[in-house]
Amino acid sequence: MKPLRSGVILVVCAALLSGCRSLGPPAVVRDRLDYSAAVARSWQEQILLNVVKSRYNDAPLLVDVNQILGAYELRRDVSLSGFWYPGTSGDYASVGAVASLADRPTITYAPVTGEKYAQMMLAPVSTVQLFHLLQAGWPADFLLSLLLSSLDGARNESGDRPPDPEFTSLVEGLREAQKSGSLDFRVREEEGRKVATILLRPRAVADAAAVDALRQRFGVSAGPIEVVLLSSGLRGQEGQLTALGRSLFQAIFVLGQQVDVPADHLSAGFARPSRPRTEGLPAFKVHSGPSRPERAFVSVRYLDHWFWIDNSDLRSKATLAAMAIFLNYLDEGPRGQQPILAIPAN
Repeated sequence: MKPLRSGVILVVCAALLSGCRSLGPPAVVRDRLDYSAAVARSWQEQILLNVVKSRYNDAPLLVDVNQILGAYELRRDVSLSGFWYPGTSGDYASVGAVASLADRPTITYAPVTGEKYAQMMLAPVSTVQLFHLLQAGWPADFLLSLLLSSLDGARNESGDRPPDPEFTSLVEGLREAQKSGSLDFRVREEEGRKVATILLRPRAVADAAAVDALRQRFGVSAGPIEVVLLSSGLRGQEGQLTALGRSLFQAIFVLGQQVDVPADHLSAGFARPSRPRTEGLPAFKVHSGPSRPERAFVSVRYLDHWFWIDNSDLRSKATLAAMAIFLNYLDEGPRGQQPILAIPAN
């Protein structure tokens, strides 16, 4: 074998073997983001589908992604063969290489049933966790109108009835206090149990009227307003603020009133007729059409039509995000195995 030919073979072998690196680090960067985006989108589509189904009196259903397993296998085989005949020109050499990549993802789903379904779909949202979201910066008027059934005995709208004026006044007062930075929320231990309190401190002239209205409502004459937060549909006593959260089923039903149901579905009796829009409904709009939309933020197909939220509709997108948080953060019930992502990469 001549030196030049031997050198070429060595260079080829070195190039093939130099690529034998682990797939692990690149797989983490790629798969973590891809699977995260896919799971988030599936939650959005599932929520939207249940909102649409509520107009058709179709039972809502939730399916959890319990486990995600990704397996990659990269195989490389290199073969060398040759013959060398001293003193002749019949030298022979060959190089062979084979590479293969296999991707075998396994995804496990589980329908939400039993106690967990009752907790997620039928139980009222925890008012303590709801006010934690207010403290995190979510607008009070938006969040309370979406996820509260009543506030200090005043009822929120129910799809066919507007909210009580007292409910609107309380929500507006809390929002004004929130915008000025005078709204605070605390949880303290008292006699072995947790007590949640809301503290309102007048910090700006702009919110003085709103805080004065709350002061009159809660019977606090001067200084900061500190009231105990209780979960109840009745009006609280002096120094108390009662709030009763909606269940996910109630929130879905309210949002379903704002689905654009096709006229032929209404005439055929497939869906409930839309009710006159009342004040206090969350900003939410679901469009419908026979073909798949091009500018949809999220879309689902139900019966023979497409339903979607437009990508430029920021308020509807925010409402959908709040519902996703409602499902994932406000759930206090027993939870099954959480999504696990395991990626063997050889």
